Amino acid sequence: MDDLYPGWEGLLEVGPQVHGVLDPLSAGRAGSYRRYDWVAGEYAETHVVEPAPVLVLEGVGSGNRAWRHLVTTLVWIEADDARRLGRGLARDGEDQRGHWQRWMRDEVRLFAEEGTRAAADLVFET
Repeated sequence: MDDLYPGWEGLLEVGPQVHGVLDPLSAGRAGSYRRYDWVAGEYAETHVVEPAPVLVLEGVGSGNRAWRHLVTTLVWIEADDARRLGRGLARDGEDQRGHWQRWMRDEVRLFAEEGTRAAADLVFET
């Protein structure tokens, strides 16, 4: 999913990118997406995703209702806010704290609207 979101404010706008991958794959055709370049702040090259026996779509928003009918197993990984923020800052740097805090607020909204945790087939706590 990280390649699909259109930046820090893009969590709620990722649908067209996901549909570009999953809809064709569900019909046995190759899907595609444009990779979002987080440093440049714009979409970059196009990637083709060929049909395969298994596709793992990993990340926030991967279990949204709009494509949930195409998901065979939805896994929810749960961690408290402090741990999640700490992991994000360890990866991206302290200067990204404001982005991470906004992202986490968007996550709360998205998960409430989508009922993601309740729809999960498997739930793991970290």
